[in-house]
Amino acid sequence: MPQLLRSLEPYRRQIRQARERFQRAPEEGRQALRKQVALGNLFAYALFGLGILIFGLILFAGCLPAMLWGAGFLLLIAFPLWLRLPKPPGVRVYRPQAKPLFSDLDQLRDRLNAPEPNELVLSSECATSYDRILLQGFFSPPFYSFRLGVPLLHILTPGELRSALCHTLAQERFEGPQAFLRLWRTLNQSPVRWNHLIVAAFAEKYRPGLEIQALPVLHASVFEADRVALEQFPDAWPRAMMKIALWEALLRDGFWPKFESGRPQERMLARMEAFLKREVPPMHAVAVLRALLETRPDDLHATPTLGERLDALGHKPAYPDEASWTRLATELLECPEPSIDGALGVNRERIERQIDEDWKIELELGMQPGRES
Repeated sequence: MPQLLRSLEPYRRQIRQARERFQRAPEEGRQALRKQVALGNLFAYALFGLGILIFGLILFAGCLPAMLWGAGFLLLIAFPLWLRLPKPPGVRVYRPQAKPLFSDLDQLRDRLNAPEPNELVLSSECATSYDRILLQGFFSPPFYSFRLGVPLLHILTPGELRSALCHTLAQERFEGPQAFLRLWRTLNQSPVRWNHLIVAAFAEKYRPGLEIQALPVLHASVFEADRVALEQFPDAWPRAMMKIALWEALLRDGFWPKFESGRPQERMLARMEAFLKREVPPMHAVAVLRALLETRPDDLHATPTLGERLDALGHKPAYPDEASWTRLATELLECPEPSIDGALGVNRERIERQIDEDWKIELELGMQPGRES
């Protein structure tokens, strides 16, 4: 067994145990996560308060050299807590540019009592997400970024797209621990400079425990959001789930590898549209779909597999003959009424030019479009 897998095995075992405890007592699991998050907050505020106290005492003493040392100490322990997190990449779209899409979001938000996003971003992934980001570190209010993958506008019908938006909005209520996890992961992965030593040392010990408590909660939240989307869109959501997973795999393996980071390309969006409209051999689509449905769960992933999710909803396909599988795959590959025109309206061409330019810049910067950031 490779060394990396051996080193991860105790971590996997702890996560499996945490999931088993969560399944037996979900509320106790959520309470344990709240305590873990509170511990991280307590550390941040106590550290900042200590710095202010020491600086205040030195300032009260009125000694200039001591004041300089106090200011340096304050920077040492407090500056990392104002860590700046970047906004996710993509094309920002505003309400006047895409009124139909914002109208759908507003209706679903009202129905689910979800907060209004601070921005709507069209990204290159074949996915949606509603990220709660602490842009300025621990002491900043949450910034809500709704990310919608451009491929979904081409592969989903309007009803299927609304079901995907509904699922993402329903899952937003569980984004709190995810935002906190993102913050601590960034602290843990940042280069250790002289003014990060104390925070980095705490993050190295604290983050694994936070993830062990958070992953079962995030894992369960996907199932809960699936049930909400199924209640609202009983016909559209199971089909949308399979479409998204199937096309994500086809794009990942057959389209995005053609574009190398560092080598910008022209008209990438038009090429993607041509790829989505091309004729995929049904047998290949069936093989990909079956592989997705039979993928084994990974303890380290917060998102359950497609098979687990469909099985929990009672919609996992199980056909006895190849003809039925081929018919299903063919239906999933077709989209007689793509959402893109209705979602972007009269501004579609202008937004698509922005998307092309954005993907070109991503390649120039060494990034890889199509991958979740």
